[in-house]
Amino acid sequence: MLIKTFQDKQHKLERISMSPKSLNPALVKLQNMIERDIVTCHTNENGDSFRAILFTPTITSTWALRSWVMETDSLKDLNPEVLVGCRNPGMNLRHQIDVLDYFRNGVHKLLIATSVLQQGIDVQACNFVYRYNYITDAVARIQARGRTRKPGGRFDLVVHDYRGLDGKDKLSKEQELIMQQATDTVSSLSIEQMERGTAVYQRHRNVQIFNQQRPKPFDECNHSYHCKDCDALVCHSADIRIVSGGHYVVNNFQIFSKIRIIPSGGKCQEPGHWSSVQHTNTEIRCADDRCDTKLGRFIECSNRTRMLLAFSIKSLRLRNTASTTKTYRTWGSLPFVFHKVPFEEGSFGLNDIPGIVA
Repeated sequence: MLIKTFQDKQHKLERISMSPKSLNPALVKLQNMIERDIVTCHTNENGDSFRAILFTPTITSTWALRSWVMETDSLKDLNPEVLVGCRNPGMNLRHQIDVLDYFRNGVHKLLIATSVLQQGIDVQACNFVYRYNYITDAVARIQARGRTRKPGGRFDLVVHDYRGLDGKDKLSKEQELIMQQATDTVSSLSIEQMERGTAVYQRHRNVQIFNQQRPKPFDECNHSYHCKDCDALVCHSADIRIVSGGHYVVNNFQIFSKIRIIPSGGKCQEPGHWSSVQHTNTEIRCADDRCDTKLGRFIECSNRTRMLLAFSIKSLRLRNTASTTKTYRTWGSLPFVFHKVPFEEGSFGLNDIPGIVA
């Protein structure tokens, strides 16, 4: 069926592909750049021959661009070749060395490469570098431009406008400018100024390291934790414990009036009817049915006799004594710690949970 559909549409597809409206504007721009630089080399008094590297982000695109160059009449004499890393499907080291030798000798005048050629390989013969939808950070950008070893070389970018890559490259340029300004500033300092600046930085850094290594205190203020969406009170720091496995649990019986249970079947069970909490996919939800925010999960022990109420800090909002609130992504990022207890102390027995049928 699919083959017949393709055969029926094949002539139409071929006609569309040959239409000028179907041309890739980025490839047209790239072709114009390469043709311009070829003419520049021919008219150059130094007699430099054209050598260029075309960076592209993926191995698949290197082969696609090579096919495009070979099918373009004005560019096929460049005899392009691909240079990629050793990862499958890649090139072994011997093949890479041969390609670079042929490039230096002029057999291949255009290399189409991934980031493998960006650093660590000296290609002195190159005088033009193009990047086709190839956007990197400021450091990688400097390394790629460094492939243009000859005086008067060019470093150009070709992107599809709709992908928003041009804006990313502008940001990379700004980062590169900041790096250059910082380098110039440091280079202009005297030895005495550098020593004083380094000493100040080291003192600040030592203070940071000390603060990071200093043990965190317990929460003496007993902060409260609220649902991040509806702000309903869930528990206090005094109710939270850490059990083996790094689970942050609540072992206060009052918690059962502040949560609801959604078993793996997806139906809500009200307090007093929690016969399905033995399901490992049972979720802890906010008590307000209009909110229904997921607060954590039930975790059962291997013999299914005890259960943990494990909460996620990302679903909670911490409120301090000044009534200001703050959210955290991880429990470890809180400015205080909680008491560690054995599994038995941090869990509930089936007979302890209201409504459980043991």
